[in-house]
Order: sequence, then structure tokens, then C-alpha cells
Amino acid sequence: MFPPCFRILKKIITNFSSSSNLLTCSIDNILLTTSNMSDQLLSLFAPHYCINCSKSGEHICGTCRLDFVQTNPSVCYRCNKLSEGNQTCVPCRSSSPIFSVDWAADYGSAAKTLVARGKFGSSRGAIRAMAMIMHQELPLRGGIDLVTYVPTATKRVRQRGFDHAKLLAKQFARLRGIPCRRLLHRRTQAKQMGASRLTRRRQLKTAFRPASVVHAPTVLLIDDVVSTGASLEACARTLKKAGAKRIHAAVFARNRG
Repeated sequence: MFPPCFRILKKIITNFSSSSNLLTCSIDNILLTTSNMSDQLLSLFAPHYCINCSKSGEHICGTCRLDFVQTNPSVCYRCNKLSEGNQTCVPCRSSSPIFSVDWAADYGSAAKTLVARGKFGSSRGAIRAMAMIMHQELPLRGGIDLVTYVPTATKRVRQRGFDHAKLLAKQFARLRGIPCRRLLHRRTQAKQMGASRLTRRRQLKTAFRPASVVHAPTVLLIDDVVSTGASLEACARTLKKAGAKRIHAAVFARNRG
């Protein structure tokens, strides 16, 4: 029996050799696969610990993962009124470009710690754990043509070494078997955390521009946390101006505070 490190190395080699022509593969997918495998290999020598109970092995162990299950009724993300399938309610839809917003967890202490580990601790493993929880807990919405994400300010990408929202979207899209592409560029560097809805809306009015014409009719927009929804709405408006017809959104956690 081979030691775990050799089994993981064999998996890396098999993954790459299974494609007869690397030129036909997406560079992002190759990098994503390499990153995932490297993290698994590194975890053999420096294992992850569950953020909730400190059990060795995963960022979130199987037992504690149950704490992330979102059991609240389906509501409109804007007004909190009951709404089937987390759809934006009819009154709010008159001013919101988003058809629905799904979230996998409430932004409690465990979710907050996991987001902080991924976003501010530059832990790709934590981002993968978030994507897996989203994949397991969020509904399977049919008709999604493309997955994209709320781009992070370039200043913060440089500080962290990667765009956490991009990685979250790519991991989630890979689990769901849906193509993922960058559809937006960020113009501003304004920090959104802690700002009111009014301040966010003002900051985000011209914050995004389309990366290209959007040919996908239905787009799923990914982010880590939704608070006021202003960032998602600003992105959705830009996507619709670029050609998208319907925008769904999916996030790891919802901050009700």
C-alpha cells in the first residue's frame, strides 16, 4: 500500500495525463486542479483543523458542517418577506435586477471564521470548503448558462495573492458542472465592509464594467457574503446592460445584521 503522499502524487499525474492534449484544456482549470492537489499534499504535513471543534483533517469536519445548514424559510433578500425559492418579491423586483439570491449559511461565528480564513487568511482550502457547503446546501437551479463572480478590488487581490470570489465561483462551478467565466471588471477600490446600503449604492454606482458582451441568457453571480445586496445588484445591472437576461445570485453566507 502506497503512503498517502504517493497516492496524491499519483492522482495529480493521472489528472494531467488523462487529457491527451493539454492545449485543449482551460488554463484556469489546470491551475485550479494543481492548487487543489497541492493543498491536499501539503495537508499531510500541516493538516487543517476544524474551525469549530479543532478536529484535525478539514476546515469544517463532517459533524460541524451540519451547523452551517440554512434551515430558515425562503425569503426575499431585500425585505425578508416570505418568497418561494428565495426569489426577489414582486415589489422589490421593480428596483432590483436580481431574480433570486440563495445562501448556504447564516453569517454566524463559524461561518464568519471560515470566511475570514479564506478571505483574509489567504486559505484556498477554506474557500474550497465554502464552495463544497454551497454545492451541498443550495438548490439546483435549472437553466443556468454561465457562472461568474463579483470581482474583488485589485488592491486586495494583490494583498491576498488571489481573488477569493473568483476561486469560490470556479470551485462551485466545477462541482456543479457549469462553465465559469469572468464577465466583470472592477473600476473602484472602495471598501464595502461595514458601509450602509445607501453608502454602498453610492460607491457602487459606477464600480463595475463588463469584460465583454454577455451572450449567456441566464447567469449565476457568486460572492462570499451578502449583506445589503448592493454589490450583487450593481454587478447584475452591469451584466444586464451587457446582454444577460436573468441574474440569479448564490453566496456562502447571509449577514442579517
